[in-house]
Amino acid sequence: MAGDLYVYEDDTITAGIPDTATKVRGHIFNGNNQSLMSHFTIPHGKTGYITSCSAGISKKKDGLSNVRMYFREFEKVFQVKGTETVSSTGSSIWSCNYPFFRAVYDHNGIQAKTDIKLTADSSVADAGVSASYTILLVDD
Repeated sequence: MAGDLYVYEDDTITAGIPDTATKVRGHIFNGNNQSLMSHFTIPHGKTGYITSCSAGISKKKDGLSNVRMYFREFEKVFQVKGTETVSSTGSSIWSCNYPFFRAVYDHNGIQAKTDIKLTADSSVADAGVSASYTILLVDD
């Protein structure tokens, strides 16, 4: 790849970059060979179970971040299923582990074709925020 890659709504571009930042839906930085976005869809024929999740913020600057987990069941809208706050001045890391076969919002698991995403905001510019989750996929 010879530069950053953008996924965006129809827009004009200047020097390979969309002119309207709010129309950007994805961004792969040159050299990463993958996005740094946290999106996943439970595959058809599978049920998902979140077994762990975590979030953290860098201590470069004092601030906090609200990390939210959203689910969107097939043909529905995204809904917040969990929110955690991490702070660079206190506990900079949050993590959770769930008992085997326990889903975050439904003990019957996360149904096929459900989209999952994590988002983070920050009280300061250029804060480093990371988040992750582990999903166990089981054949239906």
